[in-house]
Amino acid sequence: MHAPDDALRQQELMRRADPASNLEPAQAEQAAREAEAWSRRLGLTRETLQAGVWLARHLFHLGRHAQALAQAQAVLASPPAGAESALVAEALRLTALAACELGQFDVAIDAAQSLMQRAAAAEDAATPLNAAIALAVCFERLGDMWQAERLLSRALEAHGERGPDVVVASACNALCAVCAQVARLLHDSDAPEERLSVLERGRVAGEKGMLIAGRLGNALYQAVLQTNLAEVLIGAGRYDQACRLLEQALAIAERQGLSTYGQYARMLLADAWLHRGDASRAFRLAVGLLAEAGDGTAAATLSRLHDVAARAASAMRRYKVANDHLVAAQQIERRLLTTQMRIQSELLVTRSEELRARQEADRARRDAREQQARAAQLQADAERDSLTGIGNRRHLERRASELLSALSEGAQALTLVMFDVDHFKQVNDRHGHAAGDAVLVALASQASRCIRGGDVLVRHGGEEFVLLLPGAGLAEGQEISERLRGQVERMTVESPGGTKLSVTISIGLAAAPAYSLPELLARADAALYEAKRGGRNRVCLAAAQAEG
Repeated sequence: MHAPDDALRQQELMRRADPASNLEPAQAEQAAREAEAWSRRLGLTRETLQAGVWLARHLFHLGRHAQALAQAQAVLASPPAGAESALVAEALRLTALAACELGQFDVAIDAAQSLMQRAAAAEDAATPLNAAIALAVCFERLGDMWQAERLLSRALEAHGERGPDVVVASACNALCAVCAQVARLLHDSDAPEERLSVLERGRVAGEKGMLIAGRLGNALYQAVLQTNLAEVLIGAGRYDQACRLLEQALAIAERQGLSTYGQYARMLLADAWLHRGDASRAFRLAVGLLAEAGDGTAAATLSRLHDVAARAASAMRRYKVANDHLVAAQQIERRLLTTQMRIQSELLVTRSEELRARQEADRARRDAREQQARAAQLQADAERDSLTGIGNRRHLERRASELLSALSEGAQALTLVMFDVDHFKQVNDRHGHAAGDAVLVALASQASRCIRGGDVLVRHGGEEFVLLLPGAGLAEGQEISERLRGQVERMTVESPGGTKLSVTISIGLAAAPAYSLPELLARADAALYEAKRGGRNRVCLAAAQAEG
């Protein structure tokens, strides 16, 4: 049984790890790590999953994309049965975003497509919006800015009014960022009206996101939205306003240790200074950022920095330096374009090939699902007691094999409970076997209501039942057993003939160590025998533990 202080500690860690707490990301990340560990230790499945998703999110915001991807994939690798759809969807979104940052586009697109499939069946607004964000980022990184913008605009139009504030703000931020990139591509085009229209859509999305982020009091979202809105304003020629936003974003980024966002904001600040005519200041900042750039700096950011440095050097009439930076920017752009084309050729196929592949995949999935369903049904039938509907001896052996191995590694608590119906033979002799069966069914039903989510209840044979309690020490096992004994004592069972029957049970307990099913069963059986000898309708502990 866990101490009350343990639960309070876990709850406090969960509160600090929650992104809504607005804790600094580095502190929130540490809190999420501890919350995940404490939740797992206390057997809190949902909280373990929630903390794991929050941890991936904090790692992503700190720019530690490889760790964020690994964490999100770990969450997705073994989600507990009945895991909340929203948490799984968030893990998929983070997988897509982190994989895009790392250039693992096959992983990103798989995650985004899984999210889109969930969105198609979702009744909430958050899942479709998150799916649009994930897929739009994939399109944007693969060079299809227009498709990314259309996807986000449609998602916001369809779901923006009823989506959660934090998700709507994220979608507005993504649309603002994509519009800024589309406007950059249209800078020297013969479509100035289209460019201005794109910038206006980006401004509207950015300002809407800023309002929501301000209402939420979320400093991280405010900094990111300020940065992307500033880029739109630079494209629109509103340099003074852009500089003010960037200085505010930088203050937040530096205060919260958001180095990746801070680097991008300073790059945009150098661009704004250059547009305002301060070429020398812009050049020094751009060159300084290039000198600080490490392996984790995005290639697109490096290209932009070289571009700013080239334009600033040219304005200062340092043409050789300008040419060197221009060549460096073009080399990076060529590599990016080559990467995008290669990835597109690997990931995209012709429509006829795609249709055929989809049909074959659908057929294979249907066959696999049917085979899995048949296998699962056979497995379930083989491990189910036909009378009571709970597990049987075979189910106990399989689950015990899984649990005992895992629990023994950390010497974790485990209690085995064995119980049976007192004077069951008299029930059968006086009222018939149909009445005895009714008693067993009622007992299985009552026991099922007394146990926790991860416990294992089986009919071990005849009128004997076994309950395996992972994570529960002897005191907690005794408490559960006493509760079950009392409820059975107060229970009334109606036989098929209409007779009202009352029964009692005797219970024997044994706790680990050792982590051996035969040994635990033998000790619990001996304790059950002592309960019978002591007058029945009671709970007895295994001898060594009763003495301890």
